Amino acid sequence: MDTIENLFSLFILLTITCSAMDEGKLIIKPEHPQKGETIEIIYDKSGTPLQSVDKIEAVIYSYGKEILRANEIILKTSGDKLTGKFKLENDISGVVFKFFDGDELIDNNEGNGYYSLLFDENKNPATGAYAGLAEAISDWGEYFTGMKREPETALKYFEKEFEIFPKSKSLYFGGYISTLLAIDKDKAKEIALAELDVIGKKENLTQEELTILQSWYSRFRKTDEAKLFSQRLIEKFPKSEHAQTIRASAFNSEKDTLKKEELFKSFYNDFPESKMLGRMYNIMSEINLAKGLDKLQTFFKEYPKAEKWSFYNRNAIKFSTDKTKVDVAKKFALSAIEIAEAELEIPKEAKPKYQTNKEWKKVRKNNLATAYDTYTTLLINEENEKDALSFLGNAVELSDGKMVEINSKFLKTLKQLKHGEVFNVAENFVKSGNANDEIKEILKEEFVKKNGDEKDFLVYLNKLEEPFKTKIRTSLQKELISLPAPDFTLMNLNGAEINLASLKGKTVIVDFWATWCGPCLVSFPGMQKAVNKFKDDEAVQFLFVNTWENVTEKKTNATQFIEKNNYTFNVLMDEQNEVVAKFKVEGIPTKFVIDKEGNIRFKSVGFGGNTEKMVEELTMMIEMIK
Repeated sequence: MDTIENLFSLFILLTITCSAMDEGKLIIKPEHPQKGETIEIIYDKSGTPLQSVDKIEAVIYSYGKEILRANEIILKTSGDKLTGKFKLENDISGVVFKFFDGDELIDNNEGNGYYSLLFDENKNPATGAYAGLAEAISDWGEYFTGMKREPETALKYFEKEFEIFPKSKSLYFGGYISTLLAIDKDKAKEIALAELDVIGKKENLTQEELTILQSWYSRFRKTDEAKLFSQRLIEKFPKSEHAQTIRASAFNSEKDTLKKEELFKSFYNDFPESKMLGRMYNIMSEINLAKGLDKLQTFFKEYPKAEKWSFYNRNAIKFSTDKTKVDVAKKFALSAIEIAEAELEIPKEAKPKYQTNKEWKKVRKNNLATAYDTYTTLLINEENEKDALSFLGNAVELSDGKMVEINSKFLKTLKQLKHGEVFNVAENFVKSGNANDEIKEILKEEFVKKNGDEKDFLVYLNKLEEPFKTKIRTSLQKELISLPAPDFTLMNLNGAEINLASLKGKTVIVDFWATWCGPCLVSFPGMQKAVNKFKDDEAVQFLFVNTWENVTEKKTNATQFIEKNNYTFNVLMDEQNEVVAKFKVEGIPTKFVIDKEGNIRFKSVGFGGNTEKMVEELTMMIEMIK
């Protein structure tokens, strides 16, 4: 009877799995692919967001335990049908597909994603197939392929995995509990502690089991238990990641420079290939720079992996405003260019497995574009706009014209040199949606020169921007949701109590952020622009929720940051990280746009780097739900 019930349950879940994907749009052959086989995919673009796209690209994400690999699939087109083949690796348990226009327009099967489990020779799901799919649905699928995060669905797949393969529970414990936490925090803690108790009583605990015990007891603030298993983990596995973390933390917290150098050398000798060395290299580079350029070069000779384009670029920017250090700034900027050019041509850095070759090359191109941009700042300061223009032109080309600040500097330099292409270049930047106010102002000036009257400019500008705005609007229509926003009450930096429910009747933008979050901080100039845009609209409110900080004086820390940068944000303090948990935020920055009825209509995760586009998207979101 149990066997029949289990088979019936398996049939039901297989039905759920298949029905979640529109089989008419993607056919995978064989129907039950196995490891090592070559699969054929047949994708039908008709009726999808890509139906009018001429050149469609496909990426296959192969997943397994602690594995996520991205590879491009070459597609052949015949009408609306596109076909491709890919040989599956032997260490994976499933695959997820991404079909897109090579840029931002994605067909994600209405958020459900396109995917396939892998099977064994008896057509049963492979170990980790369901759990890996659960991780895609609850975590990485949204970022890479636009899949909707659905914790409840992910939980069903985790539970099915554990029903068929009980040993998988310890392998996928972190993803499982994180998914539970997104659904019910209290229940998740209760289940997790019970599971940890069972694991902790086992004999001959593995490194993975000890890591689970240490990390999750620590997360649930079970200090004694966390300390016990931390000691056992370090003693039994002195080369483990946890042991490295402890040593790296000691290095980071050490204030004495000499002791810090000793801790670095000791760490490097014990863990020469550790991924934690990256941050340590940055710190040690700055320490040696403070001692002088000779000391810095000696350090780089001893630790060649520490010499990065980003270090030189960062310090070139820092020194560019100091007249006594202009020569050093120029030297550093050229060093950044040299390293970035070499990396683009023949990279020494390993390709991240979750990036395709094309994506990886794009990152390296953008790095070089950034290095060129920094050098042009120094050239322009020397009134050498002619040479600056050449580097800026290369930077625009490398970045595909998508770095708005570089575009703006390029256009201003063109104008300074009275180049004849100013109007055409400005027009193209605006048309592609990669323009800021400075570019639009230059376009306006050039338009008036050509037409002699500025009264028609607004009509011209709107017509120019309409295709790219339509593309954004169409994409946002697909992202519309309607979920009750969790109520909360928090104090702002001025000591005033802010209650979300009291703002009913207004459109509210809630932005979760932290002072250590790089993408949050990079997005803030754009967020300030959005705040300014709606400052006179009493029906729109922006709330910036400071959360997940790891400093003692959280309010002081946030206040100093806001004042230093002259932001006019209404910052609320989520000091206990309770509100961020209520909203089930899994990464920051995350923005929620809430309508007048108190329902979440849009959720936006991360920052793509285009300030103007972000402001335009927010504006459209607000207008669409007003």
